Amino acid sequence: MLKKKLIKFVADHDKLWFILRCFKRMHDKDFVFDVNHLYNNRFMYRFKEYGEENKGKILYLIEIKDNKYGFCAILRNVLQECLIGGDELGFYPVVKMSDKCFYAEDKGFLGTDNPWEYYFKQPKGISLDEFKRSYRTTEATEDNLVIIKERYKGFGYEVSNEYINTMADIWKRYIFIREELQVELMNQISKLYGKERILGVHARGSDFKQGVLNHPNAVPMEEYFKNIDELLPNYDKVFIATEDSEYLDEFIKRYGDKVIYHKSIVRSRYGKNPVLENISNPAERANPSYMLGVDVLLDLLSLGEADGIISGLSIVPLCSRIYKRSREKKLEDDRVLNSGFCNENGITLDEWGKSNKVPKSNL
Repeated sequence: MLKKKLIKFVADHDKLWFILRCFKRMHDKDFVFDVNHLYNNRFMYRFKEYGEENKGKILYLIEIKDNKYGFCAILRNVLQECLIGGDELGFYPVVKMSDKCFYAEDKGFLGTDNPWEYYFKQPKGISLDEFKRSYRTTEATEDNLVIIKERYKGFGYEVSNEYINTMADIWKRYIFIREELQVELMNQISKLYGKERILGVHARGSDFKQGVLNHPNAVPMEEYFKNIDELLPNYDKVFIATEDSEYLDEFIKRYGDKVIYHKSIVRSRYGKNPVLENISNPAERANPSYMLGVDVLLDLLSLGEADGIISGLSIVPLCSRIYKRSREKKLEDDRVLNSGFCNENGITLDEWGKSNKVPKSNL
């Protein structure tokens, strides 16, 4: 009787029960190895059961929890997680963006609180709500990004051709822009481009001019001008993708009516990134947070539809190159201007958030 009571007492206390089990199997080499290496196993996933749906499938939640991520950083993260979880492990990806991210509307949009579904279909057609009713689920881990980094010798702003080809293949099979939005954006691009030969230029300015630690330095205008001047004889128009209104003015001043751009896009009004400005001073348009994502996606696709690209180190033109490759098309000219990285005398991300009055919920 005493033995049973003692066993029940230990079993009711998780830590005591764990110690007892370890003691009992201390001579089992496999057990000892598994316990000692439990959190060194980068392919260990915890499975949860929420309901009875989707039996026979393992659903794989890709949750973007960092609220400071820009739109294309989110998109790139999803591509990388779809490679590991979807392609290599055979799971069914379901993407969730935080409802506190820069692109989330306070009251949701299109009947969902998941900002990913504002812009994209779910990779395998399984919604976040359905995920929460499914039989076997798991989540992406940070270890997956470590694996990507090791495989491609880094996955920062400078990437290999192999990396672009791999992500292009993933885009083709997992990234699907919502149909109505896709038609709307492609119509805008077609109307702007016509049948002209287009040189796309992406110029990242605004907050990058301040210098953000471990981020690329802003490319000087003179460097853009030098490269555009060399290539312009082969093109009819120069498409400018930039969030910086001062940069846009400089391009127009130099190239006049050769410059085309999307007038609907909101750009920096006070030297700030427009994403940050939207927090304290939203643009006067319906669903301003949603529209910030539309702005980025429109520039991304427009660069991807151009015949050539000049850009600094930035995730937006990287995603444009991946998008173009996913359509099995090549750029006639492709120049990446590297002005180095801000490794000193710059602001940290926390300082960047505070200086731009980013709410604590986004930090």
